[in-house]
Amino acid sequence: MDPRPSHASGRAPAASHEEFAALLHATKTAGDRCMVALLSACAPRVGQVVGLLREDIHLVPAGSTVPGCPYSLGPHLHLHLHLEKRDGHPRGAANKNRGTVIVPVPQPMVMLYADWMRLIIPGAGNAVWTFVSFPGPTGEPGGQVPGTRRVKDLISDLARDAGIRHIHPHKLRHTFGENAADLDVACDVLQRLLGHRGDEPERVPQPFRRPGRPRRTGRERQDLRTKMTTSAPLPAPAPAAGWEPAWDYLARQGLDRSPLQLRFPLGADWHSLRHCRHTDCERPATSWPWLCHRCASDWQEAGAPDDIDRWSAYAPVPLARRTYAEYRCRVGCDRAAEVHGLCKSCASERRVLRLNVEEYLARGREPRPGFGKCLVRVCPRMAVVRRSRLCLPHQRQWSNAGTPDREAWALTATAVYTSIDVVPLADLAPTVVAQVLRGYEAQLRQGGRINPAQVKSAVRWLCDHTVNDLTAAELPSKGAKTTYLRLWQRTLPLLEADPATEHTRPLVRLHILNPRYKGGSVDLQGVQAPWVTHLAQQYLHHLAAAGASSARLMTVGYASRWFALFLRTLPGEGRRPGDVGRDGMLTYLCWLTRRARDTSDYQLLNEDDPVRQIVAERLLPSRQGARPLLVTPVRHHELVKVLREVLEHGRTWLADNHAADVHLQEMDVPP
Repeated sequence: MDPRPSHASGRAPAASHEEFAALLHATKTAGDRCMVALLSACAPRVGQVVGLLREDIHLVPAGSTVPGCPYSLGPHLHLHLHLEKRDGHPRGAANKNRGTVIVPVPQPMVMLYADWMRLIIPGAGNAVWTFVSFPGPTGEPGGQVPGTRRVKDLISDLARDAGIRHIHPHKLRHTFGENAADLDVACDVLQRLLGHRGDEPERVPQPFRRPGRPRRTGRERQDLRTKMTTSAPLPAPAPAAGWEPAWDYLARQGLDRSPLQLRFPLGADWHSLRHCRHTDCERPATSWPWLCHRCASDWQEAGAPDDIDRWSAYAPVPLARRTYAEYRCRVGCDRAAEVHGLCKSCASERRVLRLNVEEYLARGREPRPGFGKCLVRVCPRMAVVRRSRLCLPHQRQWSNAGTPDREAWALTATAVYTSIDVVPLADLAPTVVAQVLRGYEAQLRQGGRINPAQVKSAVRWLCDHTVNDLTAAELPSKGAKTTYLRLWQRTLPLLEADPATEHTRPLVRLHILNPRYKGGSVDLQGVQAPWVTHLAQQYLHHLAAAGASSARLMTVGYASRWFALFLRTLPGEGRRPGDVGRDGMLTYLCWLTRRARDTSDYQLLNEDDPVRQIVAERLLPSRQGARPLLVTPVRHHELVKVLREVLEHGRTWLADNHAADVHLQEMDVPP
């Protein structure tokens, strides 16, 4: 019996364009995007991907060459791979190609590769392989090459995250072949691009023609060429409002993008974690007396001696309660070890036999098979229950949830982390991830020490409250868990601010317009006439550059809002300056004088008098909503004077727009 899949064409169906796009959108790192695109755009086998050298990729424009390479038709890559293992490959990658294959590289692939190189060069720039890992915060060297199993698992996980059928990397290779066949690429050329041997005649005639599918028309082939050579909209690592974090900088500060989490390596000077003072302990300490939580507990039980260094010299290191996916069973079982270094089954058998750990190990027990990784996608632990394939914390959560459908529940379950020096970010919305990292980056650049416990509390608060936008989130006014969230929320608007364009906003923040201002803002959001807003913004920019007081700038906002309130009484609400004219300006002076009389009446009436509320409706409402804005004699003088200055400053602009008669004279300003 043939164990291969019984497809009509004798091979697995290729991935469609929609499935390929779904895989790209499910990726979270530049390396994963580059790898997925490479599999479909250049059709390498999995062994070729993991064995691809950086020197094999020549992304030069058409007409240019690389020394030692005569190919001059544009970006391309060389697959110098053979049936035997690649020389020097640490994982022994092999493939079926004979000799050298030159494959053209489309322009979108060039951009994705450039994104990956910008990220990899600071982290593992000395690596010769194309796809490598970064240096870990715990001391692991960078430049480690993934194996073929890692690539297959990556594509499978991306397909699951995207909600599509299972995709094998080879299906992306078939996608390339079918597209090329639909474009009527010559069979011998396609055979060469795919690395097939010339002595395989059964593969030559239309090797990827789909059974029963009609040939494409000329217009369909042109549309397919456009789709294959045009860069599709790809998801950013963490989409945001016009900006994204400095990934290279954050990677040097402990950011791990696969999986997406923040790490706080011990000994770094940018966070508050320290090494435990116990000489043989490797756990982090968060506060004085700078002992980890286990050593601090033993130190307290010993009477809290003053000489901690002397105490740690003779006191044994307390064992960890339990570790998951960090230490395996000492017997060799593919299971997580408990406190004494044995898995749960071996520990139970040791207790039944009444042996200590060393005696039990000396018996030579055969290692037990493991249960695999925890079914929860974001959990790095090993499963401890055979039937449910869940780790112990998620097994408990699943039981407490009423044992719902396990597969569906595992897709939405959150990670359970117990280490203080690891903060997972994968459970946050993509926009929130970018906002958290931007605020975190700004905090790092200010030079202060980061408290990992508060970072972790802030992230968990966002997850628990399902926040989709940090800038719009309603945070508690106080509390240690949200201290960093309040700080990041205040920082984010400042990061996207530009002093050169701040005056063009409807709400002008003075401390951004000019650093000499400590705070405050000018609100022009209620001004419905665009020309009034424009003239006010230009005058604000002029005053800020001249160093005028913040009170004077705020008066510009008040004068513009009062004038806009008057314009609403005119036909067309005064949206064009030519419709206002000199007559309209004189009418405004009379209208504002009546508002001054209304202010006097408002101040004389009692609060419980219904007439007072009628008078208040004729005045400009306050942004705080407590009471209307009043036109006192002093404010009456300031409003007319400042509006006259605004119009005088924009006299040239008004003249160019046929509204030179929109002005106020000095005699119009009340005393």
